[in-house]
Amino acid sequence: MKKTLSVLIILLITISGFSQDISGKWSGVVQAGSGKQVVFNFNISKVGENYTTVIKIPAMRVADISTKQTIFTNQQLVVDGSNLGITYKGKYNADSLAIEGTFIEGVNEIPLILKRSHDQLETTVRKQQEPVKPYPYKVEEVSFTNTDANVTLSGTLTLPPKACIYPVIILISGSGPQDRDETFFGHKPFLVLADYLTKKGFAVLRYDDRGVGKSTGNHSDATTKDLAFDVLSAAKYLRTRKDIDINTIGLIGHSEGGIIAPMVANLDQKISFIVLMGATGISGTEVSVHLAKITRGFPV
Repeated sequence: MKKTLSVLIILLITISGFSQDISGKWSGVVQAGSGKQVVFNFNISKVGENYTTVIKIPAMRVADISTKQTIFTNQQLVVDGSNLGITYKGKYNADSLAIEGTFIEGVNEIPLILKRSHDQLETTVRKQQEPVKPYPYKVEEVSFTNTDANVTLSGTLTLPPKACIYPVIILISGSGPQDRDETFFGHKPFLVLADYLTKKGFAVLRYDDRGVGKSTGNHSDATTKDLAFDVLSAAKYLRTRKDIDINTIGLIGHSEGGIIAPMVANLDQKISFIVLMGATGISGTEVSVHLAKITRGFPV
């Protein structure tokens, strides 16, 4: 009798252990307006007692990015993607067999329910404004190094087809870890902008932020000033090329990039021009106060 009871206890413990193992593929869908959907795929693996998570968001061109840490205790899941500027917090619901939680990026919080998926969902739709290959200009994969930070940035340089010395524009992305196209909810504004400008006779350099794509480093550890020095490194690299007009190097900055561009122009007097898109018109302190009020639901 005692032997039978011991076996039953062990069996119950084993079953309980399996019920709490969340390793595997999970998918969730968020409505992005106009009937469009954004699919989040989480691939959670267990090594010993620890979990790791790889995230894929096809509509945002995010493919197989590894998060910093995954913690699952007392049915509570935390996927720490602070290295990427994101976090997921959820609770496993044994009745619905789902993880009910919130996807967080900066001050944005999106409800996201994850369910097990054997074949993870893909929803990658090309936007009408995206250029279609073959492009009528030259496309070159490049990389350059911020030697002081020991960071290598990977990007794309587009050049008009005619052999010449071209004015060049560096595209500077907004806050958070961005890829070279500044992909967001299926849109690729930097791809569209680079295509337009290259067709107008400019060379254009766009690159993956630290820790994104083939770029090294950790974006969450970088200050705005650090990112400005990445742009300075990009300008330094372009000045080594024989097909670039070193006297006509311009910057286009979006959002936080609109803060970085003037910083770079002040540090590098040879920058020819800057263009700011969605940049701040007030001090950083005032911006922080306004964001805090918005986050807490207070009127600004």
